[in-house]
Amino acid sequence: MKTNFRFIIAFLCAVLILFTIITEQAFMQSRLGLFDVRGKTVEWEAMVMFRFKDGKIAEEWVSADELGKLMQIGTLELSVKGQ
Repeated sequence: MKTNFRFIIAFLCAVLILFTIITEQAFMQSRLGLFDVRGKTVEWEAMVMFRFKDGKIAEEWVSADELGKLMQIGTLELSVKGQ
């Protein structure tokens, strides 16, 4: 799996917060539930925030493009009503 990181560090209310945008790429090598997705490549972005306390990660929040992943590997198709 290939991963690229971009970091933004912010001090919010005297609490250290690390915000990063991650771009990941994966080559699917197994099934995904009922779907055979072997041999497909998928790329997605995720936003991750970490809150630190006493020099350690105290909390982590992740928001990833799960819908985009499913569409790329062909397990989900969206259509626009009227088209």
